[in-house]
Amino acid sequence: MRKIQNQKGAALVIVLALLVVILGLAITFLNRVSIERTSSASYASAANTRQLADTAVNLVQGQIRAATTQGDNIAWASQPGMIRTYGSLSGSTSTANSTLLKAFKLYSASNMVQISSANLTTEDAPASTWAADKAVWTDLNAPVTVTYNGTDTVQFPIIDPAVIGSVTGLSINSTTGPTVVTGNTTARRLPMPVRWLYVTQNGSIIAASGTGNTTTISAASATNPIVGRIAFWTDDESSKININTAAGDLQGLGNSTAGAFWDIPKNATSFEYQLALRQPLKNEFQRFPGHPATVSLTSVLGNLTRSQIADIAPRINSGGSLGGTVQTVLGNNASASGTAITPDSDRLYSSIDELAFTQSRTASILSPSAISTYGFLLTTASRAPELNLFGKPRVSLRPLSTNNSTWTAYDRLIARCATMGNFTYSITRSDANSSTTDYNSRNQQIYTYLQSLTGNATPGYGNSTFAVKYPVVTIGGTPISQRDQILTEMLDYIRCTNIRDTQTGATIFTTARAASGTTARGGQVNPLQIGNTMGFGRMNTISEAALIFMATQASNSTTSGNITTAPQATGMRALLVFEFFCP
Repeated sequence: MRKIQNQKGAALVIVLALLVVILGLAITFLNRVSIERTSSASYASAANTRQLADTAVNLVQGQIRAATTQGDNIAWASQPGMIRTYGSLSGSTSTANSTLLKAFKLYSASNMVQISSANLTTEDAPASTWAADKAVWTDLNAPVTVTYNGTDTVQFPIIDPAVIGSVTGLSINSTTGPTVVTGNTTARRLPMPVRWLYVTQNGSIIAASGTGNTTTISAASATNPIVGRIAFWTDDESSKININTAAGDLQGLGNSTAGAFWDIPKNATSFEYQLALRQPLKNEFQRFPGHPATVSLTSVLGNLTRSQIADIAPRINSGGSLGGTVQTVLGNNASASGTAITPDSDRLYSSIDELAFTQSRTASILSPSAISTYGFLLTTASRAPELNLFGKPRVSLRPLSTNNSTWTAYDRLIARCATMGNFTYSITRSDANSSTTDYNSRNQQIYTYLQSLTGNATPGYGNSTFAVKYPVVTIGGTPISQRDQILTEMLDYIRCTNIRDTQTGATIFTTARAASGTTARGGQVNPLQIGNTMGFGRMNTISEAALIFMATQASNSTTSGNITTAPQATGMRALLVFEFFCP
C-alpha cells in the first residue's frame, strides 16, 4: 500500500514539473511575441516617419523642378522659401515680359503655387491667433533648452534671434507672430510659423484649417485615415556664406587708400598707384576680383584677425601681398617684398559644427554657442546651377588649346566644369598670328549659340532683345550688326587672355617679349575677324591721327610809322602724328 502511494507522489511531482516547463515555454513564447510586436511597431513607426520626411523632401523637389522647367522664355529667381518665375507664358498676348508669373512656395502652405495677381502674404499666419491654433500652425523655430558647462541655454533649429543686430543688414519682420525677443537671454524667441499638411493613407496631402487644437480633414475617413502630418521650410544655401570658400579682407593697406581688394589700375591716381604696386600674387585668392574667397567671413563672424581667418578658411595661406599690406611690384625707390604662396592642405568642412575645432583638432576661437548663434548665416554647400536666364549653359571665360593633349590639370578641370552632355562650352584657340584660324567649327557653334540667346527676349526685362537694342548700322556702305560686333569682341577678349600660361606642360599661345623689345610679335595676338566684325586682339591700332603744321621759314618783320608787321610764314612743314591703342 505504501509503495503505491509513493508512486502516486512521484507521478504528481513529474506532472507539476512538466506543467512548470510548459508554462515557462508559454511565457517565453508570449514574451518573445510581445517583444517582436513592439519591435515591429517601432520599425513601422520609424518607417512611417521616414516616409513622411521623404514626402516633404519630394514635395519640395517637385516644386523646384516645376519652377525651373517652365521653358526658355521663363526666368526664375530663387530665395529662401520660394522660387519666383518671370516672363510671358506661351500663347499669352501680354507684352509684359517682366511680369511675375508664379510663386512656387518651398514651405508648407495651403496653396503651394500662387499666381502673380495673388497677394503672397494672404496665407501668412495670423499674428494674434496662430500660436493658439496648434492643429493648424506650428513653429519650426521653437527652441529647446540644453545644458552646456552647467549652464542652461536655448538652442534654435533654424535661426537664433541673438544674431539680430549683430550682423549688418540682417533684420526681421515681427508683425506676424508673438513677441520677438532678441539678445543673448534665455527668453529670446523668433517664431517661424508654417501650416500643417495632413497626410492620409491613400497619399493625399491636405492643408489644415480651423481653430484651437482641432481641425477637420474632409478627405479623411475610416477607410482612409490620417497617417501623419508634415510641416517644412526650405532654405536657399546659395544665399549664405560658404565657410569652405569665403575668406575676405585679411587686412587693408594701412594708411594707404587702396584697401584689401584689387582691380586693374585705369588712371594715374594715388589710389590706383597703390593697386599697381600691391598686386595679388598667385594663390592669393582672397584678393582676386570675383573669386568666392573675396566674400568676407568677418561680415558674420565679427572682427577676426588675418591669422584667424587663415586658420578657419581652407586653402588660404599667408604670403603674397598680405592682403595688400606689402608691395609686390617694383616701383620708384622701393623693392618688392611679397612672398610666394603655397595653398595649405586643410580638408573642407562637411558641416558648420566642425568650426568648433581647428584643422589641427584643437579648440577653435569660435565657441559652440557662437557657432549655434551664427550658424543660420553659414553653410558648407552653396552650389547653384551654372545656367543663364534662359536655362541654358554659360560660356567659360578660360580659353583652351584646340590640342587637348597639351591641357594642364587645371585646363581639364575647367573643361569638365564647362561641359554639358557631349559639348564643352569653352572658346578654343591655336594661332595667335591669324585673324581667321581660331574661328573654328566649335567657336562658330558657340558664336551662333550666343546670337540665338541675344536674339531672344530676356525674361524678366521686357520684350526687347540685344539684337533690337544694338541694330545693324551702315558704315562706309557696309552693313554691320552692332550686336555681332559685341559678340566678336567678347570671343576675342576670351581668346586673348592668359596668353603666357606658366603651368608645366601648358601650350604657350604667343612668344614672350624680350627685355630689349626685339623679339618678333612678342605678346601680340591678331584680332579675330568674323564677317564684317572684328575684335581688338592684342596689338596696337590707331585710335587718333593728327596733322600738325609748323613754319619752317618766315619773312622779316617790317615797320611803317607806328605799325610793325610780324614776320609772315613763307614755308610750312606738315607732320602726321598717330595715337595708338592696345586693350
